[in-house]
Amino acid sequence: MDHAEILTEAIKILRDRDQQYGNIHDVTARACEIFELITGMTMTSYQANMFLHCVKLARIKGSPGKPDHYIDGVNYLAFAGEFAPQKSASEGVTLAEQNIINHLTSELNNQETN
Repeated sequence: MDHAEILTEAIKILRDRDQQYGNIHDVTARACEIFELITGMTMTSYQANMFLHCVKLARIKGSPGKPDHYIDGVNYLAFAGEFAPQKSASEGVTLAEQNIINHLTSELNNQETN
């Protein structure tokens, strides 16, 4: 798979998973609650998705040619980014970062309409 196919498949999976399992915010919050019940430690939604991405990275070691690792890894990073602690107002977003965000948002909107 090339990078565009990986990203396209990642978007398809996002839609499927949302329909099958529910909103990612709710699912991640439940997972974090369960983690706390089992371990007695708290985990944020950001940490949970970073951990899941780490699992995908670990699996790549055993089977680097399996597209699933990369597809799911992209999604876990996207979720982690969504749940990441917000920058303070003084840090702001650079023009380059905003251009990337605008481009990716446009691409995602194009995928949703197709």
